[in-house]
Formats: sequence, C-alpha cells, structure tokens
Amino acid sequence: MLSDNSGSKKGYANARFYMEKKAQEIKEESIKRYLEENKHCLNCGTRISYEGRKNKFCSRSCSATLNNNRYPKRISTKILVCKCGSKKDPKAVTCQKCFSYDKYLGQQGRTKADAISKGASRTKFAHIRKMAHKTLQYENREKKCKVCAFDTAVEVCHIKSIASFPNDALLKDINASNNLVYLCPNHHVMLDRGLITL
Repeated sequence: MLSDNSGSKKGYANARFYMEKKAQEIKEESIKRYLEENKHCLNCGTRISYEGRKNKFCSRSCSATLNNNRYPKRISTKILVCKCGSKKDPKAVTCQKCFSYDKYLGQQGRTKADAISKGASRTKFAHIRKMAHKTLQYENREKKCKVCAFDTAVEVCHIKSIASFPNDALLKDINASNNLVYLCPNHHVMLDRGLITL
C-alpha cells in the first residue's frame, strides 16, 4: 500500500508561504524605517536609495569629489629635470635621451664575440652595425657620402671591416669614430669590394 504524502506536501507549502509572507513584512518594515531616517549623500545631498543604504555617498563620483577636497594629493617634491637640463618623468632617474646614451656607453664595453648574433649570417653583425649608427648620431656627423656628398640615401660604413677584428675586440674599437663614415650605397659596395680606399 502506498503512503499518502499529499498532507506533508501541503503542510510544507503552507509553512513556506507564511515564511515568505513574514520575510516580506519584515522587509517592508525595514524600508519604512529607512525612509523615516531620510539618509542623504554627504557630498551632493541626494537621497540615498534603500538598496544603497549602507553607503555614505550616492555614487563613486561624489565620494571621490569629497575625499579629494578633504585630503588633497601631495605635491611631488621630486626633481623633474635631468642632469642634462631637459625634463624627465618624476619616477625616472634620467630623461629618455640620457638613459639611451648611458645604455649605449655600457654596450661599448662588450666584446665582438658577445655582440655577434647567433641568427643568419647576414644578420651576424646587426647589433654592431646598430651601435655604429648610434656612434655617428651622438657625434652629430653630417649625413652625406664622404666621397660624392650625396645625402638622399646614405649608409654607415666601417672602413676596416667588422670581420677583420678579432673576437676579443671591444665595440668601442670596432665602432671608433675614425673607423666609421657615411657612404652612399654605390660607394659602400665599391669600398667593400676594394675598388676604392678611404
């Protein structure tokens, strides 16, 4: 014989109904009490809704406005000028130009073996050539071919080739000022093939 559960189900449904009704009454009473308190935003005076009853402000914007007025940000006392005289970021030690130059000077102490790329043979000396470009840039040398004075397209050229230096040679010796010149592409090829000398 099957037991009849309809009575227990009905009792459960009634209990749940009365619990939900009681919870609704408590919530309505709580809303009524909150509305009597008449709570307002500390910044703009707008009435704060029941949903935001724990907040002191109606929005984050009001909170930020009031707190920024009460507690203004400290004015930075850090130096905003680099050793070279140009402006720099307050968090940085030097300006970007000085940072790049200091990095360049640090690279000059490396040996040829350290600077050789492990990639393809055509990019083997890419880093050394890049440093050669920077050497001439920091010297402010005029960008024109030393042979024909062509200035539309010029390349940095090593008078004594990079390959002819030993592996323990320093970059400052390979990229020495007297070993670098600007040449147009034609004269660069001619120098590399030994057709002209400088």
